[in-house]
Amino acid sequence: MVLNALGKKFIHNEEGLVLMAYLCPANVWTIGFGNRYHLDDTPVTKGDKITLAEANNLKFQLQKINLMRSPRSVTTSELQVFLVQRC
Repeated sequence: MVLNALGKKFIHNEEGLVLMAYLCPANVWTIGFGNRYHLDDTPVTKGDKITLAEANNLKFQLQKINLMRSPRSVTTSELQVFLVQRC
């Protein structure tokens, strides 16, 4: 998955910046600009903190979302499907 500049800007604006792990609306620990994983691929957990520099390094790791991971590690609760009906 490749995210263009407009997509990156959208995520940056929508997610905002949080330097301490928080539970997102999907009940998943998240940090930085909406990241669920650290650069070393470990999941974000309660109590995790990062610096602004680390958040900027993670910023575009959003391209590597759960769907890019091995299929065995993806659960149905991690999937989002958007449907568009065309007439």
